Amino acid sequence: PYLEGIPIDFNLSHTEGLVVCAVEKEVEAPRVGVDAETLCGRTQKEMERIAARWFTEAERQRFLHTLSEETFLSIWTAKEAMAKFLGTGLCGIGKIETVLEPVKAPDGTAVILSGERIGNVLLTVCIRDRQIPSKD
Repeated sequence: PYLEGIPIDFNLSHTEGLVVCAVEKEVEAPRVGVDAETLCGRTQKEMERIAARWFTEAERQRFLHTLSEETFLSIWTAKEAMAKFLGTGLCGIGKIETVLEPVKAPDGTAVILSGERIGNVLLTVCIRDRQIPSKD
């Protein structure tokens, strides 16, 4: 969703028991992405299948080191938030690297991925890092 002609961007996500709306107001190019997922006891097999398809090698290694649902969702919500930030949807999610610092989107934009756990929900917000010049 977007508001045409207004320097505000917003993004929505929902999961069991939570709806989140992230808003970014920037004069030049507002962009924001957010994703939220509930910890619900996903099986190791399910998480490994998704990681094999959508995670980069560095992300897979981080997940495989812990095999925890929380690590899995911290990576997944970061990828989803950045995909929403970029407007790529799932088609671009496999190329998105979320575990290396500093974080750069595939288009060269420096971003901040901020994750939070609220009860049994993990959420991540992706915004432009105004401290690091973007490669445009």
